[in-house]
Amino acid sequence: MVQMNTEWNSARDWRVSCQSNWGVPKTIDLWDLVRNQRTLKGAFPLVTLSRLVQGLLDQVVIRDLVSVSEDEQGVVWFEVTGESRVGGRSSIEVEVQAKVLVTCQRCLEPMVQTLLESVRFDVVTQAQFDALDNEDIDPDESDVVVGSRQFDLLELLEDQLILAIPYVPKHLKCQPKAPLHDVGAEDEGLGVEQKPNPFDVLARLKGRQ
Repeated sequence: MVQMNTEWNSARDWRVSCQSNWGVPKTIDLWDLVRNQRTLKGAFPLVTLSRLVQGLLDQVVIRDLVSVSEDEQGVVWFEVTGESRVGGRSSIEVEVQAKVLVTCQRCLEPMVQTLLESVRFDVVTQAQFDALDNEDIDPDESDVVVGSRQFDLLELLEDQLILAIPYVPKHLKCQPKAPLHDVGAEDEGLGVEQKPNPFDVLARLKGRQ
């Protein structure tokens, strides 16, 4: 996977430009995007991504563009640019950013996690994808997506943000939360309900990628 460095603070103008297109199409004609080397950008509510927010804390709900600042929680900003190379594979560059509310795994208090992903994908036909084998895939090269006239853009953006969430998010500085009591053998069988780790869901989602 080709990862490109990106900084939240330096991208303010970019996020503002994305907000000029409020909303996101679920599907796009990916072949048209790469053939004409077009760029698609926009912003939309984070809660649109149901797989991403499942198992996390309640997220900020943004209902319209008027209430959005360029650093707002609850918003996803994205840009997808197509490229068609003579004699080579077509590709897309995907940039997506968001801020999500998660639980710090050290102090167990809520924290804002910044997600920044910028990735290049080669675009291939289904036949080309089926012909690939493990020996053809170089981890230092671009990932591959199958082109389509009904390409699921929303799923691609959601996948990238899911992968960007750390397994163990932590504040830069905080103190571990002391347990209320030690759980010992005397607690077994007493019907004490154990709360599920919200990041178990995230781990299962990542395992399906």
